[in-house]
Amino acid sequence: MRDKKHLVDHSNKLAENAKEKALFRVQRKPVEAGAHGTLNYTIKKGVNKNKIADEKIIKIVEDVMIEFNKEIVDALKKKTCKAKSITVRENNAIYVQQKNKELGYVGSPTRIDDKLIKNFIDNDFVPIIAPMGLDEKMQAYNINADTAAGALAVSLKSRRLLLMTD
Repeated sequence: MRDKKHLVDHSNKLAENAKEKALFRVQRKPVEAGAHGTLNYTIKKGVNKNKIADEKIIKIVEDVMIEFNKEIVDALKKKTCKAKSITVRENNAIYVQQKNKELGYVGSPTRIDDKLIKNFIDNDFVPIIAPMGLDEKMQAYNINADTAAGALAVSLKSRRLLLMTD
C-alpha cells in the first residue's frame, strides 16, 4: 500500500512540477498517461466539445506528451521499477485514422501493436504509453486518453481496465 501511495504522490508532484494535471490509465501492467491539463488550454474546444488540434498545436502536444512520458519513466526507474517509454517517436504502438477533418490532428485508434507491449511486459517492463498514434503516413495524432486506454485494454485482452483521475 505504501509503495502505491508513494507512486501516486510522486506522480502528483511530477504533474505539479510540469504545471500539468495528469490522467493515468492503467490496465494489466501498462500505464498510459496524457497531459490532460496541457490539452485543455492549448487545444480549443470544437465539434461536440471535442478538442481541435491544428498543425502547430499537434507539435506542442507531441512534445509535452513525450516529455511527460519520459518524466514518468525516469521517476519509476528511480524507484527501481523497470519502465519503457511508448510514444509516437519511440516504440510507437498505436495506429490511428483521423477522427474528423474538422478536428484536425485528432485520431481514433485503428490498430494496437500488442506484440510490442506484451514483449515489454514479458521482460518485466512497465510500458508507459502516451495517448497519441501515427497514421499510415506516419503523421502524429492526439487521441482522447480514455479512448486510447480502452483500445489498449481490448487489444491486450485485459481482464480489467482501471481508470484513475483527479
